[in-house]
Amino acid sequence: MLFPELKPLCHFSTLKDTIPTPTGLQISEALLANFWDIALGTAWEPTSLVIDRFGLNYDLIIMANLTWIDNLISASGRPPDLKKQFVRDYIAQFGERKVEANALVIRPDLAEQLVEEAIMRYLPEDAFSKYKDARKEKQGEVKQFQDKINLEWNLDQLISKLEE
Repeated sequence: MLFPELKPLCHFSTLKDTIPTPTGLQISEALLANFWDIALGTAWEPTSLVIDRFGLNYDLIIMANLTWIDNLISASGRPPDLKKQFVRDYIAQFGERKVEANALVIRPDLAEQLVEEAIMRYLPEDAFSKYKDARKEKQGEVKQFQDKINLEWNLDQLISKLEE
């Protein structure tokens, strides 16, 4: 294994899952619960699963001047459930407004930076050089194998026969 020191990592939430909307902020908990629900029917349990919520937050939205939508109606047309405490907490903190993930369309550099930073938290500093070294080694092994079986000559012979 190239990076044996890494913890098993199964999922990074998508940007859509991390936008500041009342339900968007609850997705990490729901996702983990869903994995436990299916654990009985699989040979895997999410005991070492890391769900790393990354994406937009209030400060980033303000800094990037992203567009707020002045309602909390879901994509399916439902209004927020005001009986839920997390919805009331959200409204108290941000008001009855939200930012959709497509707000990042105007800032692809920011989207790329968010994803890269989230991934880099799980890689050692020398990850890229280790990867390049391992890749070079494997490419050498493939080249040796190709030479051993005379792959290029054999392919040329096959192509010649097909062209006849």
